[in-house]
Amino acid sequence: MEVLMLNRSVALAVMVTLAGAVCWAGCSGDAGSAPGAVVDPDAGTPNGNDAGAEDSGGDPVDSGTPEDSGPAATVDITYGTCPTFTKCGGDIVGSWKVTGGCVSSDVFAEAKAQCDGLQESDVVIKASGTVVATATKVQRTTTLTLSGKVAVPKSCAQGVSNCAFIGAALQSGAIPGAPKFDTATCTDGGALCNCTVATTVDEKKDDAYTAADGVVTTTDPTRTYDYCVDGNKMTYKETTPPAQGAFALPVIVEVGK
Repeated sequence: MEVLMLNRSVALAVMVTLAGAVCWAGCSGDAGSAPGAVVDPDAGTPNGNDAGAEDSGGDPVDSGTPEDSGPAATVDITYGTCPTFTKCGGDIVGSWKVTGGCVSSDVFAEAKAQCDGLQESDVVIKASGTVVATATKVQRTTTLTLSGKVAVPKSCAQGVSNCAFIGAALQSGAIPGAPKFDTATCTDGGALCNCTVATTVDEKKDDAYTAADGVVTTTDPTRTYDYCVDGNKMTYKETTPPAQGAFALPVIVEVGK
């Protein structure tokens, strides 16, 4: 499948890189599995008499771990022109939910320069997740869904004129630097292969981190993010150098308390 070129990718790979970027801000939601989760001290006894301390009626709170406010709603990630972002630092400790974000359409500029006539359309990116951060660790869970259409000139796929092969390559991960898509269907449009792709990416991580000079650094593997906290809103952008052959995705992510 190496014949499928787009000179290192069909460019759709850039969208899926968002899963790694949003992932830092998305996380983990379930109070039962969060570090330091508290069990209700009002356990009761078999005869119905409560042997424990009187229940004050309020939910117990772990003073060492920010309280998780519940699952986050699914939000739209804008695709197009993104606002300027400048890191400013701040305190990230607390429970955050993904509230929005932006992926610049400029990420397709290189692919379009190498494959004249390539054009994306109907790009839809949605994400949900929360991140619970203590002073030293972040536990996160995210779900990202992607869908879109890309018209690929057959001239960009050396030696391949059958659009079904392009779809198969997108699903199998045979395109260098691109992940596997859950679905990829390409139809013959004459000089073009009209491809529709979609995928869902779920990820759970629990990392140690440090924050200094407006940069958060997580471990396993090491990843870096410029960030800015403004009251109950945090904006960040991943700055981790991309692996050889991979695309760097300039995505801006917003989370809120």
